[in-house]
Amino acid sequence: MIQIWVPLILGGILFIIGLYFYLKCQELMSKGKRTMARVNDFVLQKNMYYPIINYTTENDEVFIEKLNIGSNPPKYKKGDQIPIIYSAQNPQDFMIDDPVYTEVVYKILMAVGLIAVVICGMHWLGYINIFPD
Repeated sequence: MIQIWVPLILGGILFIIGLYFYLKCQELMSKGKRTMARVNDFVLQKNMYYPIINYTTENDEVFIEKLNIGSNPPKYKKGDQIPIIYSAQNPQDFMIDDPVYTEVVYKILMAVGLIAVVICGMHWLGYINIFPD
């Protein structure tokens, strides 16, 4: 019976993490400021290229930050313009203004977590048997 608790707990954790970041993104999208960032350089970490970007806020403050999403090969080139959304209260809190980053990833996390919870719940209630004795 202990087998069922591991995927049930992991599924619940995935769902909660996905929901937290989804809601955080939605808040930033509704209250944040939009601007264009320019790719200046890259940092190579663990075989992934992380773009270093700079952007200017509406108060003419310039920020140089590293994106937290890397790729190999690099998705962007030096000089590319990337749309971002930043928090007016904390301009270093930003994200790429792209539905893949703002919604899709977190919805997938929530869906996987919810599916795990539902399947484990159905097993626990006796509707299906996924962990044979």
